[in-house]
Amino acid sequence: MKKTEGVRPDGMTHKEHSLATLNLALQIADDLARCEVESFALCEGEKLGEHPPVFRLDRSQGDVSSLPYTDEDLARDIADAQRAARYIDLRMPHLPYTMHRDPANPNRVWFTDKE
Repeated sequence: MKKTEGVRPDGMTHKEHSLATLNLALQIADDLARCEVESFALCEGEKLGEHPPVFRLDRSQGDVSSLPYTDEDLARDIADAQRAARYIDLRMPHLPYTMHRDPANPNRVWFTDKE
């Protein structure tokens, strides 16, 4: 039996498969970017009772000495959160949420869900 060129065993062409894979990767990245910021940025909203919580993308304000991190771990986590925030800035019109930046300090961010 001769295999048809350009068609995969699942019936998709290689081009269709590549586009489906890229679309899925984009959906995963969209879903996880907010999670990265919320997980790895420093959350200052919880201690202030703010809603929604405010996340800090730098170490410039406040005392972080009480956190159970080494400086290297904290630097890596903040770098991951900053990278995710850059992605969100680029993808914002297409996301189901909005990331807001404090005009006085753009390293302070919070999220609202789009209606």
